[in-house]
Amino acid sequence: MMRASDFKHTPSEASVFHELAGPFLANLGFALVNDPRPKVGRFNASTAAYQSPQGLSLCVGFEPGDSNTAEISCGREWSAEQQCLLMANHYSVLAKRFGIDVPLFYKLGYGEEKNVTIKVMLADLMRSLPAILPRVTVDDLLSVARDRPGA
Repeated sequence: MMRASDFKHTPSEASVFHELAGPFLANLGFALVNDPRPKVGRFNASTAAYQSPQGLSLCVGFEPGDSNTAEISCGREWSAEQQCLLMANHYSVLAKRFGIDVPLFYKLGYGEEKNVTIKVMLADLMRSLPAILPRVTVDDLLSVARDRPGA
């Protein structure tokens, strides 16, 4: 008979993201504000949420079980149900305000493809956040919150 300890533990995608992105985000002043390790619900969703001293919050969410996608959202916290944080809008909406294109969603894929996607998401943040962070204002965040998702 097999025991639970016989099964290989797979870390959440958000946990893997934080291991890679944590030092970069910390250098920009972001602090991790949740535990990215839990997998929530039947679709194994996970999130890594960050806040900056400038008032910008980011949530990097992964949903491998159903939509097989990941996304970066930003702004104020919209919901904290079942440990999954949702922000006011997609990060891509904020990035567009500064002339930078990033995807609304990222296709996760399977196996090693997930790690490639996580690295692409980090690369997009490394390319865009240093340009956005010093310029973002409360008015920008309020405007993004009012925009329709993906606007």
